Amino acid sequence: MVPSNKDVWVIVEQRDGEITQDSIHLIGEARRLLEIQRNDGTVSVLAFGAEPKILKEVFGRYGVETLFYCENITRYEPDLYVSAICDLVVRYHPTSFLLERRWGQASCETGDCGDRA
Repeated sequence: MVPSNKDVWVIVEQRDGEITQDSIHLIGEARRLLEIQRNDGTVSVLAFGAEPKILKEVFGRYGVETLFYCENITRYEPDLYVSAICDLVVRYHPTSFLLERRWGQASCETGDCGDRA
């Protein structure tokens, strides 16, 4: 299925191989946003570096219809994240996307911030 321009995307974050509760909450908020707008789009998820089988199992429970998976980006690298996100947005034109308030900072809190330390 190719996402329509009515879709709401959630950029998920994970810690220690688990999708964060905040990201799961945002999936619910994306569904609510579609309902409020009476939008017939779907919720799509963009994930970096997680195991796709695990992602499919987790997100299938929450009504995610499309999963964008960037397997080659396994650690937080801002330029790669931005490039991947921009490429997908230009290609698919989602209505909006949601992300955690502190998206991308968790890696530095755990000491894995690459050249930014």
